[in-house]
Amino acid sequence: MNEIIKTKDGSFTFYNSELDETYHSVNGAMTESLHVFIKNGLLYKKFEKKAIHILEVGFGTGLNALLSIEHRPIDKVIYYVAVEPFPFTFSDILKYFELFETKPQKLDLLETMLNDCIDGFIEISDGFFFHLKIATIQEITELISKEIFNKIQVQFTGYDIVYFDAFAPQKQAEMWTLESLKNITNQMASQGLFTSYCAQGQFKRNLKALGLDIHRIEGPPGKREMTIGLI
Repeated sequence: MNEIIKTKDGSFTFYNSELDETYHSVNGAMTESLHVFIKNGLLYKKFEKKAIHILEVGFGTGLNALLSIEHRPIDKVIYYVAVEPFPFTFSDILKYFELFETKPQKLDLLETMLNDCIDGFIEISDGFFFHLKIATIQEITELISKEIFNKIQVQFTGYDIVYFDAFAPQKQAEMWTLESLKNITNQMASQGLFTSYCAQGQFKRNLKALGLDIHRIEGPPGKREMTIGLI
């Protein structure tokens, strides 16, 4: 059961009663997404390559994807794979976003993202190709990623950016195991970036054990730190 609740910046999040967990920070859903996944993800470093491959673990409400479209560097083409085993319906998501005091741009793309991008990439906005993969992240192997890109005759060179937006480790422990994280980091490109709101010690030790250079970054409101891992 999911309940919509207001957060401190005037945006909203869903509360999952089964997990006793919210999809975003109650201190500001929009603020958290902009800080963790846009400022310290998409825009954190300058990529020399023209095409950027992004993997989002936990599509959820689609907020991170919408903000990525809005803030896409104009000189880059983005191929965005969002993984979500249990996506919301378009009608539920639309009701959710209509409550926002400041709405993300490109809300009109949500229906296409949720209903038309299941089978493969679609260029839903200029220079922004999107694919929603209904699966668990453990099912997304390197072979599957290559097949996703091969469908549009684009060579898969690894994910340049990973948005890791799973529920917290104490709520969804299987997402944060060394094995699960290894499956993701093995698919990252050279000089890739991994960003998460989480600053748990074991999580950072796992990423370090997988060869990532860990950076402690100031967190969004309500969190002292967040984590960036660089290859």
